Amino acid sequence: MKHLIFTLLVFSALQLQAQEISKENLPDSVTINFNDAPIRSTPDNLSGAIFRVKYGTKAPLLDIVNDHLKVRINNQIGYVSQAFVDKTPPLKEYFDQYKAYKSEQQRLSRVREEEIRDSTYQENLKLQDAKLKATREARKSEMIKKYGPTNGDKILRGVIWIGMTEAMLLDSWGSPDEINRTVTANLVSKQYVYPNYQYVYVENGKVTAFQD
Repeated sequence: MKHLIFTLLVFSALQLQAQEISKENLPDSVTINFNDAPIRSTPDNLSGAIFRVKYGTKAPLLDIVNDHLKVRINNQIGYVSQAFVDKTPPLKEYFDQYKAYKSEQQRLSRVREEEIRDSTYQENLKLQDAKLKATREARKSEMIKKYGPTNGDKILRGVIWIGMTEAMLLDSWGSPDEINRTVTANLVSKQYVYPNYQYVYVENGKVTAFQD
């Protein structure tokens, strides 16, 4: 969480830095170096062109917004991409600074996204751990209440023993893969078949033998 807060602070500082990139010594005018260059209504490449100008057109420079230059041509004001103008040394220096700023901003955005994902992942882990702990505590309480502290502890540890009840066996090892049942006049016997060839024998509701 501390890392995330730090990244957000740095990100905010970079946004302020973008406003502070020096616009001193910028030229009063710029020269278009692309034929039919679009002049747009807003400083982005998605807005439509309000008009186009020829190669070599000179235009007064009013401002720079992101990577677009605000210019006046034939008494109309619009924005032209920095890709379509000659880069005098002051302009080149400005856009080099802007490019470095954008690169760092993108890097920090990726870091921030990763930290948010990591923070969410850690929170989910904590929730899962809390649920698992609550489930274990509930089962522990149930087994001790049902069978007493000694037998309840054995069952929680997955222990089986001769003389335990069939219900204890099921609470300790769970349901078997298979049950082979035999009924005689005086006896009901069962063979519980568990994974890895483990067999438990139950007669009249109590464990009489097991193989492991």
